[in-house]
Amino acid sequence: MMFIPCSPTGPDAQMRVCRIVVLLSASAVLLPLTSAQGLATDHRNFSAWKNENKNEQVRKQRSSSLESGRGFFDSLFSFRRSRLLDQDEIRSRLSAEPKKKPAFYTYKPEPKVPLASPDLVGNVGETPLAANLFGLMTSSDANGLRTLKDDVKAIRAGYAARKFEPIWVTKTGFKPSTISLLSALSAADREGLDARRYLPATLGSFDETSLGDLNDDALARLELELTISALAYAREASAGRLIPNRIGRNFDVKPTAVNPATALNMLIESNRPGRVLNRLHPSLPAYLAMKRELAKLRTSLNAADQQSDIPDGKTLRLALVDARVPLIRIRLKKLGYPVKQLAVADTVPADFDLSSVPVQVQSENQRERVSLQTYDQHVADAVKKFQRSNGLRPDGLLGRRTLAALNKKPPSTEVRITQLKIGMERLRWLPRSLGKRHIIVNKPAYVARVIDNRKTTHKMRVVVGKPRFATPEFYDQMEHVVFNPYWNVPRSIAGNEMLPKLWNDPSYLDRTGYQVFNRRGRQVASSSVDWWSYTGRTMPYDIRQPPGRRNALGAVKFMFPNKHAIYMHDTPAKNLFDRLTRAYSHGCVRVQTPRKFAQIVLGWNKARVDAAISSGENRKVSLSQNIPVYLTYFTAWPDESGAMKYYEDVYGRDRAMVRALQTLNRKAAQS
Repeated sequence: MMFIPCSPTGPDAQMRVCRIVVLLSASAVLLPLTSAQGLATDHRNFSAWKNENKNEQVRKQRSSSLESGRGFFDSLFSFRRSRLLDQDEIRSRLSAEPKKKPAFYTYKPEPKVPLASPDLVGNVGETPLAANLFGLMTSSDANGLRTLKDDVKAIRAGYAARKFEPIWVTKTGFKPSTISLLSALSAADREGLDARRYLPATLGSFDETSLGDLNDDALARLELELTISALAYAREASAGRLIPNRIGRNFDVKPTAVNPATALNMLIESNRPGRVLNRLHPSLPAYLAMKRELAKLRTSLNAADQQSDIPDGKTLRLALVDARVPLIRIRLKKLGYPVKQLAVADTVPADFDLSSVPVQVQSENQRERVSLQTYDQHVADAVKKFQRSNGLRPDGLLGRRTLAALNKKPPSTEVRITQLKIGMERLRWLPRSLGKRHIIVNKPAYVARVIDNRKTTHKMRVVVGKPRFATPEFYDQMEHVVFNPYWNVPRSIAGNEMLPKLWNDPSYLDRTGYQVFNRRGRQVASSSVDWWSYTGRTMPYDIRQPPGRRNALGAVKFMFPNKHAIYMHDTPAKNLFDRLTRAYSHGCVRVQTPRKFAQIVLGWNKARVDAAISSGENRKVSLSQNIPVYLTYFTAWPDESGAMKYYEDVYGRDRAMVRALQTLNRKAAQS
């Protein structure tokens, strides 16, 4: 302890006191004292402050004492007023920060406008139907014919160019090309769309081909209804029904719809317009797999989604004989974990007597007879795989938790169909060609894949954003890799997570190895900053973590510059990759195999990547060719064998899309 005498200044004689600076090794605290009695009093207050006393009088005394002692020593020491902040005050400060936009919006569909316009001009053909069409399209009331503005413009221009002669109908019925169009519209359900939306109101069904009962006005109306439906199908097949950025703030995808004028010309010129429409759907392997799965599920839709529970009982372990083992074998096979040497039918009749199961399986190695009721090593191995995939301890024992997981009711077929339809909608948002080489991250699956010529050449687990820091959906181009990166702490993390710690511990950043820079770019000590004076919005400092083993980005990061400041990177928290659910980051994507990933995207060998990391040098390396990166969100996605896998809706985005589609259908019915 050191005492430094000093003299007060000012005209007031009563202000003449002796200033004492107490230097403590744990933290520098300036304690202005007025007398020996004040020293004792202040010591008691210091103890109260150290013990987090919430007494308001002590807090006020400290504050006034600080003000009286400010001056020369403020440039040397930072008084830790923040110790006087309790949790309620911290929460109050944080609640004053600006809030993010809500994750999801109330969906607002694109408005429809009338097709007819009295101002429409043009030459009219000589046939009665041409005159009726022109009359309908120039009437003040076209009997509710409405569609999107761009479609209206294309339809008016298209019919004016052909002198309003019909494209689809004649006085006696449909043209041959119209049958092809109706065939495609009626099959929309196979593509995850709703065929009812494309059925012209004038027709009772897609099978209705006789138009003998329709007068010229009705034929003209049917003609325009067919064109409206064809263009709506073309738009939705090419870009989806929903506008992504109207669903929520993390849907940053801009689909490219076919130009309606181009689509109409293609339909007019083709003898098989149905094929023109079908070619607008994605041709990606994932889309085709979803389409096949959708057809299969719809075939079995009427089958009962029933599953009998495996009865409770004692924990099963190796060599135990139990009448439930055959049911366990069957359940494991149904869930995708087949037991080797299974020699029992795939289904067990309800009246099947398990005690009568014969001793019929021979071990290939030991040639000993084993009962199907025995919980053998093959069953235990399959149980371990099931446990590992379902976030259970993979011990091979079948206890209560594992049994409950085996008995968990699978989602209904209707739920799976919805997942597939949502997935097909999302695929329409992506470019038709993803690139010969591209990287696709599927957040619900917590998996990233490198795709070369439509084949997966590398697959790795990833950690994505927590639900409150959900990783957005977007795509961009990977441009470079950074070895031994600095981590520039985002303002949101600095303000919401680090600043509350700094209010209570100004030296926190110094002690944990972070660097602090002021607005001039000059590095300052964390302990020298009066953090209590700032909020996350007003804090005039940048925080950076230098390269090293503790760096949050690990040894390498992969950059595809974007407005979200999202990228892929290594992590020191390797244990998170072993978890079933891996939503733990602040939005960026952590990769399980960063060194191998760097080899692939840079075209380097292992030794070269290892040398770049072990050098410790912060180094940026540009890719020889940019690689498209797609941060996607599919709760249904095929594996490498083509089998469909389903995942949890971790961010609730599928539910948001379902709500948006319901809003769209409701608005369409009202119009």
